[in-house]
Amino acid sequence: MADGKLVAAGKPFAFTGMNFTDFMLGMSIRRDLNRESVAAAVARIKEWKVRMVRIPLNLGLIQPAEGVFPGNPRWEEIYKRHKLKTDFFRNLEYFISLAGDHGIYSVLEIHGVPKDPYRYFLGGTPADRAASKPGKAIAWLYSEGDKPTTFIDMRNPRECRALEETFRFLARHFRGDSNILGFEVPYNEPHDAYMSIPANYNRITGRIIRLIQAEDPDRLTFSMPPAWGHDNATWPATFLPPEGLSGGGPHFYVGNGPVPLRADSKQSREPWLCRDVELTFDYALPAVLFPYSGIGYPVFNGEGGEHGHRSFLPRLTPEEAASLMIEANLVQCYAAGLCGAVQWTMWSEKVFRQFEKVYAEQYSRFGDIYAAGPVDWSRAEAAIIQNPAAVPINNGYNFSCIPFVRLMLDLHLGGRLRYLTDDQIIHSGLTNVSAGLEQVSDAAMDSCYKALIVDRRNLDSRVEQALKKIKTPVLWVDDASRLTAEEFAAFLRENAIPVDTKSPADIQIVEGPEHLILYRRRGESSAATVYPLLQRKGIFSLAGEDGATVFTGDAEKLHNVGFKADVPKWRSRIYRIAATDPE
Repeated sequence: MADGKLVAAGKPFAFTGMNFTDFMLGMSIRRDLNRESVAAAVARIKEWKVRMVRIPLNLGLIQPAEGVFPGNPRWEEIYKRHKLKTDFFRNLEYFISLAGDHGIYSVLEIHGVPKDPYRYFLGGTPADRAASKPGKAIAWLYSEGDKPTTFIDMRNPRECRALEETFRFLARHFRGDSNILGFEVPYNEPHDAYMSIPANYNRITGRIIRLIQAEDPDRLTFSMPPAWGHDNATWPATFLPPEGLSGGGPHFYVGNGPVPLRADSKQSREPWLCRDVELTFDYALPAVLFPYSGIGYPVFNGEGGEHGHRSFLPRLTPEEAASLMIEANLVQCYAAGLCGAVQWTMWSEKVFRQFEKVYAEQYSRFGDIYAAGPVDWSRAEAAIIQNPAAVPINNGYNFSCIPFVRLMLDLHLGGRLRYLTDDQIIHSGLTNVSAGLEQVSDAAMDSCYKALIVDRRNLDSRVEQALKKIKTPVLWVDDASRLTAEEFAAFLRENAIPVDTKSPADIQIVEGPEHLILYRRRGESSAATVYPLLQRKGIFSLAGEDGATVFTGDAEKLHNVGFKADVPKWRSRIYRIAATDPE
C-alpha cells in the first residue's frame, strides 16, 4: 500500500480476478477435487491472465467444532465422522502456494457458517430434511428450533466469537504469507438490520481487523459493506470505513443496479434482476461506482459475472447474455478507477463450464489492461458535492448521483470529476483540523479543484454556508435532473476544465496508463469518429486489437482529428497506447 493504492513492483497494482468456489462447494467431499484438480485450475487461471482469486470458505470447514482448528487431532476426527476429506486444508494451502508461484494472489473470506444440519458440503444429506430425519452435517452453531441457514448473526455472542477465532487462526497460520493479498471482513454480504446500522458495522468490523493485525501486523483487510455487499451510500461503505481497513470489496452485479424494474419482473423468480436493459448498460454500473471516486483507499468489485442472466437478458442465449454482462463489468470497473474486477465463477460447477469459453475470452482481453495499472482518478479537476439522500436511497444504492453520472458520461469526463458527500466534508473539517469547517473548505477546496458543482437538496447547512465563502467557483444546483449537458459543459469550460462535445455521447471513452477503451453504452452499432481528450504528453500511437495503428500524434492532434471506430452496441474496442519517438 502507498498513497491509498495497492502497489506491486513499484507501481499501482490492479487485477482481473475470479471467485474460486471449490473450497466452499466440493473440495471437502468430492473425490475428483484434489491436488491434481488444483494444479489444473491454477494453470488455467494463469493462462487467462487472472491475478487475484477470492476464496469463499465456510467457517465450519475451518472450525468444525468450537475451538477446533487444523493441527488439532480432533479436527481430522470430526472430518472423518462426517465423511469429509481430511486433505481439505492441505489442498487449500497448496492452492494458495501454487497460485502465488504463478503470480496470483489470494483473498480469503467467510461465505457461510455451520448453522444448517443438512448442508451437503459439511457432511449433511439434503434429502433428510424432506424426510424429517435428523441432520448429519457440521452445524455446531445451529440450535434446535432455529431456521437452518448459512448466514451469521452478529448479535449472538457465540457466533461473533466463532467468526473472530476463525480469523485469528487464519491470520496466525498464514502470517507473513506474501501469496495472500488479504482477508475480507467481516463476512460475505451482511444484510440484516443489525449490521446495517453504521455504528454496529464499524465497531464489529474494526474489532476483527484489530485481531487480524495483532496476529499478522502487515496483513491487508478489505471490507464487505452491508445491503448484501452493494451499499454505496452510507459512510462506513464509502468515505469513513472501519479503522485500520486497507480497502473495499463490494459486490455489484450488472443486472441489479439503480434503474427501474421491467414490467415482467413480477413473473420472475428473481425480480430484482429484471431491470431495464437499456438503462442498465447506459449508466447503472458507473452510477454505483462513482461514489467511490472521492475516497482514499483501493476498491475492487468482489463479485460480478453472468449471475442472473436469464432474468436480466431473457431474450438472448445464455452465452450471449453472459458475454455482454462480463464485458460490461470489466469495462466499468476499470473506467471507475477500481483496482480490480472479480467475477463470481463457480469453478467446478456445471454452470461455470457452460460459460468457460466466454470467461476465457474476456479475461484474456482485459488481463493486460488491468495489469498496466488502474485508471487514475486522483487528477480530478472538479468535484460534485451532494447529500447522498438528495433523493431517497433505495436497495442500498445512492440514486442521487445518477443525473451527474449521466452528464459525466455524455461529456466524456471520466477521471476529471470526483464525488464528495456533505458528511464527508464535515468529517474532514471537524475531526481532522481544529480550525474548523470553514478554514478546511478554504484550504482544501481552493487548492484541489478548479470548480465545484453543489446539489442543494438536503445539503447540510454548515456545508452550504462554508462553500458560499470559498474562492473556488461553484455551480449551485437545485434539481440535478434539470441540469443540461450544455449548461454543465459551459460552466466547466469557463473554469478551464476540458470537455469533449465532439465525440458521440453514446460511446464511453476510458483512458488508462497503457490502453484506451471505447464502449458503446447505448445506441445502435455503427462506425463513428471519436475525438478523445487524453491526459498525457508527448507523441504516442494507438493500435487496435488486430495490431493495426489507427493514430499517431499528440493529445491535441488526437482531439482535433480523431479516428474512426466501429463499436458494436454494448461492446468494447481496445487500443494500446505506445509512446513514439518524434520524427
